[in-house]
Amino acid sequence: MLTSTSLKEAKVLARELDRTNQERKEIQEETVAEAESLFHHQIDIEKNRVIVLASEIFHPGVIGIAASRLVDKYHRPTVLIALEAGQGKGSGRSIPQFNLFKAFTDCSGHLIQFGGHAYAAGLSIKEDQVDAFRNTMNEVGHRYLTEEDLIPEVQVDTELDLEEIDRSLFSRMALLEPFGAENPVPCFLSRGVKFQEVKFIGKKKNHVRFRVQQGKGRIEGVGFGFADVFESVDPAKDLFDIAYELNLSTWNGREKLELKLLDIRLCAHS
Repeated sequence: MLTSTSLKEAKVLARELDRTNQERKEIQEETVAEAESLFHHQIDIEKNRVIVLASEIFHPGVIGIAASRLVDKYHRPTVLIALEAGQGKGSGRSIPQFNLFKAFTDCSGHLIQFGGHAYAAGLSIKEDQVDAFRNTMNEVGHRYLTEEDLIPEVQVDTELDLEEIDRSLFSRMALLEPFGAENPVPCFLSRGVKFQEVKFIGKKKNHVRFRVQQGKGRIEGVGFGFADVFESVDPAKDLFDIAYELNLSTWNGREKLELKLLDIRLCAHS
């Protein structure tokens, strides 16, 4: 598309690309929904320190992304296995306290092959070995993970007043890229902020969009999966401390800074 010399051809390719992207998103959401359903039926969160799920509904092309979603939500190492014709292709994501590649090495007797690193790894496995692999992975999990390791933590890099946030700050932050497991996106803390214009968004209304104010500083933001939190507090009356990342969003050709909420607590002086 980018190398086309014909506008007509480029538009056709752009529409095809958009259609393919939408199909991928639908497949991804189907895989995540199946993983959530299996999680609630098969996983005892009090006993299982590693989540291992297998299904013929899982699509092998998106299981890594889906596994990351479960890690973000449940803060446990997660392996999803797409089954087909008695074979399984798996992808796993982990938390800092658990070396996934080492765990796969400890479970190698149940696997055909595997590879990867501490935070992300892939495997192939026979379907009749999945249950044994799940049990062994949890034995490894109990060996290396404590209950404290399974409590999510937000590592704050520095404290900011909202009025300090501008494009210059974001540009300086971008100099730290590329971000990844060993160089995470900077996390900021702002204390005593007030939420305004809170709206529940998404098909299931489980996300929130809002504006926060602290003194003269104001900025819009989004909190993915924070609907339950906002339903349990009174954002119109209380003040909060918030941990967040800064994002530059684009909509209809316009760019704006916004924050991505990572954690929230009632301000001690609220």
